[in-house]
Amino acid sequence: MASLTDQIEQLALRTKKAATLITMLRKENADLQEEKDALQAEYNRLQADYNFVKTHNAELEESILKYQEQEELITQSIASSLETLDSIDGLDDIDFLENQNAELDAADNYTAGDALNSDTVELNDAMLDGEIKDADDDSKGKVPAGDIPVEEDKTV
Repeated sequence: MASLTDQIEQLALRTKKAATLITMLRKENADLQEEKDALQAEYNRLQADYNFVKTHNAELEESILKYQEQEELITQSIASSLETLDSIDGLDDIDFLENQNAELDAADNYTAGDALNSDTVELNDAMLDGEIKDADDDSKGKVPAGDIPVEEDKTV
């Protein structure tokens, strides 16, 4: 059997080992708590991001549904308008492009300077507040071109 002194020394040594182990475990526990707190903060941030994205997706889905409803209404409106136009007799017989091309050519010629070459300018009564009256009935609605100020094109 070991002597009392040996037993006391073994007890003291084991107590020191236990104290050292407790200190190491407390430090490890503190480190783990810090890591847990950091992970919890990251989890909370990710949860907030997830909730934001989830809410945003719900809003987008609602917008998509509204868009699809509006698209359907527009499609129905276009179909109804086409049906109404189809029901008008003789609509397809009108030669629109020829008249439009002639009007576009006249407008192009006018803006190209043909209007400045004319001695008179026809005034449309619908564009005037009153009617221009002249002693000569033949010149009613006409004004000499020199009386209308024309701004010169200064582009080079």
